[in-house]
Amino acid sequence: MGCGSSSDSSAALQQQQQQQETNTNTAVNAVNSAFAGFDSAYYQKVQDSYNKWALPQLQTQYQNANNSLGYKLAGQGLLNSSAATQGQNALSAVMTQNQNTIANNAVQQSQDLQQTVGQEKANLIGQAQSATSPSSLGQSAIADASSIQAPSTFSALGSMFSDFGNQYLASSNTNTYNQLAKYLSNYTNSNNGFAGGGASLPSNLY
Repeated sequence: MGCGSSSDSSAALQQQQQQQETNTNTAVNAVNSAFAGFDSAYYQKVQDSYNKWALPQLQTQYQNANNSLGYKLAGQGLLNSSAATQGQNALSAVMTQNQNTIANNAVQQSQDLQQTVGQEKANLIGQAQSATSPSSLGQSAIADASSIQAPSTFSALGSMFSDFGNQYLASSNTNTYNQLAKYLSNYTNSNNGFAGGGASLPSNLY
């Protein structure tokens, strides 16, 4: 009789383990399904959204800086000089740096969101290991996935050409050709002619 009791207990335990394994698999599948929309195309859309917002502003700032450069050169009779060429080269270098900065920021936005999604999904997968109600966990996963959204507004882009303006356009030490050429050369070589600001993603992306 003791053997029968032991056999029954073993069978019950095995059945319980099988049921838990089934619950876990069902719950994990529910979590994966809830987060299925967070794929490579989604994260690419995040990057594209940031670029679509930032690049037009960068272009406007570039045009303003270019106009200021032209006024400064014209005011000193250097509009058609090699100093003007150096100035355009310096400004173009800053523009390239800023474009790279925005591209990197777009990637960072995507990676930050991907990390948030990964952490939330991992937490739910952890809960699935001991789930007794896969359907409830699946509903929680859907709710959590739906709640992951970017902020509704962007923070200011910031002045991307502030160093260029501070070091050259606003300088009072560029009133001769030699001084101007030296200043532009030093500016270009400094390789730090940009400043940017962080940004959050708009909720209407989703």
